[in-house]
Amino acid sequence: MRYAVRNFGPIEDVDITLRPLTIICGKNNTGKSYVAYSLYALLDYLRSRSSNIFDDKNRVEEFLNTGELRVNLLDTLIRYQKEYFDQVKDYFYERMPEVLHLEDAVRKGMAFEFELSTSDKEVLQEAIFATEFDRSVSISADYSLKVIKHKSQSIVRCILEPTPGQQRFDNNKFLPAPGRIMRSVMPRINGLMRTFLLDYFIITCERTGVNTFRQELNLLRDFVYNSDGEDSQKFFNFRKESGFRGYSMPVARELEFALQLSSNIKISYLPENELSEMITFFEKMAGGSFQLDDGQANTVKYLPNGIDSEDSITMTESSSSVRALSELFFYIKTKASVGQILMIDEPELNLHPTAQRMMARLFVRLVNAGVTLLITTHSEYIIREINALTRIHALSEKGKDEIFAKHGYGFADLISRDDVCCYVIKDGRSEEMKYDGQYGFAVSSFDDAIQDINAVADDISNVE
Repeated sequence: MRYAVRNFGPIEDVDITLRPLTIICGKNNTGKSYVAYSLYALLDYLRSRSSNIFDDKNRVEEFLNTGELRVNLLDTLIRYQKEYFDQVKDYFYERMPEVLHLEDAVRKGMAFEFELSTSDKEVLQEAIFATEFDRSVSISADYSLKVIKHKSQSIVRCILEPTPGQQRFDNNKFLPAPGRIMRSVMPRINGLMRTFLLDYFIITCERTGVNTFRQELNLLRDFVYNSDGEDSQKFFNFRKESGFRGYSMPVARELEFALQLSSNIKISYLPENELSEMITFFEKMAGGSFQLDDGQANTVKYLPNGIDSEDSITMTESSSSVRALSELFFYIKTKASVGQILMIDEPELNLHPTAQRMMARLFVRLVNAGVTLLITTHSEYIIREINALTRIHALSEKGKDEIFAKHGYGFADLISRDDVCCYVIKDGRSEEMKYDGQYGFAVSSFDDAIQDINAVADDISNVE
């Protein structure tokens, strides 16, 4: 998928093409988070208006005359995700800074571009071809609507089917009003197509605070919603008078996820074996496991490795690294799915270099399980670990075995260089980093800082 941002906040011209693993680097305040937040808002905008994916009222007459409507899911979805955005992008431009609380970032010539890549379309086709169903719903005393989709096909068929007692479809017989028929057809087609839209999840830099104050926020929310109308209104009036407008969309959604962990009972859609191994690896990286407290809703406990279960501790008692990791843990366990786009802002937050390296390996495992990953980072450890994993991938089988035996890697840790890209944002513009087969990606913003501190060290050594 290609995504471009122009004239928004500190960004002049950023143009990136997402691969299975996309890394964005750059100094502070260069616009890295602006890219992730605005992409999140765009994907949310497309999904929230997914009731309009199929809206071809011109085909009503065809449907009523023949009793059958055929829709090509793949063609319709590709056209929707590109052409529909082009049609409504002016409204998106108007709303996006507001939902992100970045009104001051709007500049003349602000623009966003979005298009699916060939690989995106191939993944979409594979998902559509793997789906099949056959469902019926009554829409009148004489007719029912049958919706059929076979495997290895992109066509969904909507058929007006006579109820028992009628021999065949007869367009001369009384039919329900056209509007009623299409109100039955369109939601079913759109509901099906919605399942194939790009899914997304974001973990922001606010995650440590969210997980620190989760319990207090839960209490406040319960108080507001369980109070009588007068007390609740007093709270909302106070909030309005204080000038508090709420949080930007990505942070608000992150807060919502954290406050509803007990409701997130859905198990991740990742392959079962890979998910189990990933959780085990995660707990090794975190130094313990995360659990929901059975006695108190949405309360997370942390159990350090080697400690009895009754000695688990709360998030407020845990280290900042534990609080920073808990959201990613529950995302993997309850939300992650094949084809989903996961965006993480500064995954190295609060982590020791050893844990940062393990985080890079976790990212590769997520990618290999089918998740598309976009990260923004200041971590040279993450970049260098990714470089190592791509270089090991390119070794001969004998070379791989030697590295595995010496350093503890495995095939689950390896990723092709073709599945990774790295961009640096500098002076408002993006530059894709070249990949060196011997060293991997060399990130200029890191190299400048390292060269500078080395020069300082050399000068100190040369001064008597």
